[in-house]
Amino acid sequence: MANTTSRDPSSARTVARQRRARDEKLATRELLLESARTILRDGSLFDLTAISLGHQSGVTRQTVYRYFPNTESIFKALSDDVINAVYQDLQLPSDKEDALDHFVTKAIAVFVSDSAVIRQLVLAWAMGRATGRGPG
Repeated sequence: MANTTSRDPSSARTVARQRRARDEKLATRELLLESARTILRDGSLFDLTAISLGHQSGVTRQTVYRYFPNTESIFKALSDDVINAVYQDLQLPSDKEDALDHFVTKAIAVFVSDSAVIRQLVLAWAMGRATGRGPG
């Protein structure tokens, strides 16, 4: 009968390698998103392309496309980050008026924390909606 309490060293190496790969992938994604924010702060949504993002982040255009197949997916990821920041650690009081006030206060704090990027995200959303390509 095999000893089930011992671990196969090759299995442990595989798990470690997979964890490292996942961490590197998350780090690259975050690098790309932070680089996209920099482009939006310094310019406009029209300046955000796979080429400009690759240049800003120091990765190839192919790497950009591996993570984000188009600029819409970059804007979606940035928007998701904003929404997640609004809801992160949000503790709403039981009173509805206090809860609404608390939520709005938190949302405004997130929106003004990087208002240049938020303006570009709102503009991208409005343009997508106007052309039928965005949410709405």
